[in-house]
Amino acid sequence: MFDTVATGVAVGVTEALAQADLAVCLDVAEAALRRVGSLPAGSAVTDGSLTAAVQRLEALARMCQGHKLMLVREMAEREAHRGHAAASPEDLLARTLNLTPGEARAQAELAQGLRALPDTAAALREGRIGIGQVAITVKKADELKGHDDAAALIGRIDQAAAAAGQQMDRNRLSRELDGVVARAGVDVLAERERSAHRRRTLSITTRDGMTIVHAELDPIGGAHVRAALDALSRPDGENDHRGYPQRQADALVTVCKHAIESADELRSLGGTAQSVVLITNGDALHDVPGAEPSVLDGHGPVSSTLARQVCCDADITHVVMRNDEVLDVRRDSRVATPRQRAAVVARDQGCVGCGAPVSRCQVHHIRWWRDGGMTNLRNLVLVCWNCHAHIHHQGWQVTRDASGRYRTGPPGEVPGSELFIDKSIEHERLRHTG
Repeated sequence: MFDTVATGVAVGVTEALAQADLAVCLDVAEAALRRVGSLPAGSAVTDGSLTAAVQRLEALARMCQGHKLMLVREMAEREAHRGHAAASPEDLLARTLNLTPGEARAQAELAQGLRALPDTAAALREGRIGIGQVAITVKKADELKGHDDAAALIGRIDQAAAAAGQQMDRNRLSRELDGVVARAGVDVLAERERSAHRRRTLSITTRDGMTIVHAELDPIGGAHVRAALDALSRPDGENDHRGYPQRQADALVTVCKHAIESADELRSLGGTAQSVVLITNGDALHDVPGAEPSVLDGHGPVSSTLARQVCCDADITHVVMRNDEVLDVRRDSRVATPRQRAAVVARDQGCVGCGAPVSRCQVHHIRWWRDGGMTNLRNLVLVCWNCHAHIHHQGWQVTRDASGRYRTGPPGEVPGSELFIDKSIEHERLRHTG
């Protein structure tokens, strides 16, 4: 089916070329593609035929890109934009193709960059490599301009891209071309690394309740971050339903939390202990209407639910104020002592919900602190960041089976367990309230 259409395209294009008419060639190609779209692709078409058709269509798309860029370069060389009252070749592309200025500029730069890369340009026109591989190759060639033997080096990466690009995606091709340059003894990589170090940056903003972290790191910094996050981003077994981006996010939080808790240089930086700061009050934690909201430092106001979650695994500093004057500051430890935490870790050996490792877990009060929950082993359980959030935001419950093993999950969805109620805790709560 597809071969028949291809044969028709070949015949039509041959006749058009004989007439030396570009428009006729394009008319034939467009008609053939429209014909492909009208062909049935039901059960009569085998999976192998469908896959082959997708591959050939991708090759055709690449060929179209290659020929388009060749014509875009010729438009620029002819200054065709002047005949269309456009300010520049990029302006002409933007107006006629409905592109943004950035998209038009990128296409024009690729077209010009391919002048020095004839093998790469030919590979694109023949459908052997894609526009992503081309963009990488043009960028590498631009970096070489101005160096000794630049023309010879550009020729090498041109040949390498045309050959290796057929079997590699753009990231692998980038590393391959860097190897070609490095083996030639050119200091391009060092220049790039120095530039990356100067341009390193990280910003943290908030939007719609989310904290947005944007970072651009030099190679060494990026390698450290990748190594740390990858080590903590592996799935925690078959019950870990987090996606890879979520695992990476949780790993970043875990690394920062451990750094705050264990690094002396962080804890004493500037003469003050470094910590996550939550400014809250009893009314906010107990959902009293009209209460001043809790504020998470660096983020802003947060819900009482999230504030209570933070308080589960934090020391609280009480600050007594009157008329904006600090009257008293005292510290009460409401978290598990180191020995209690060690006992909980030894008992639970990971998150009781999903089995996440101890490194990603917090100690949680089963009977919440605000409800009279005690800081003792019967009322403490180990949960990861994700399950902890579900407990506070989704109403998940902690259960304990007959053997004393704890579990957490949605209400009624933890089989073989009964809702855990510590009678001593209930008695303590009633004593305080009654």
